[in-house]
Amino acid sequence: MSYADVLHENTLGCIGTLSAVLTRAAKLAENKGSWSTEHLRTALLSELQRQQILEEILDGEAAINPGLTRVMPKLPKASGQQRKVA
Repeated sequence: MSYADVLHENTLGCIGTLSAVLTRAAKLAENKGSWSTEHLRTALLSELQRQQILEEILDGEAAINPGLTRVMPKLPKASGQQRKVA
């Protein structure tokens, strides 16, 4: 939990990317025979990788945004009667 914020920021909240980072860190630790925070630091995304993923996320959100907008249809007015709101 002490690394949760760093991991969330580095992987942009993408669970698949987080899984890949943790897998790399675990393999590094296994190869060295012990765990250290340096293994985790080495496994993190580079700033260039992170920036590329962020751009892809933003492009994807922009592409689907029109389909996410909902318009509330206007209801026909009742003839001669008004509803009271409680």
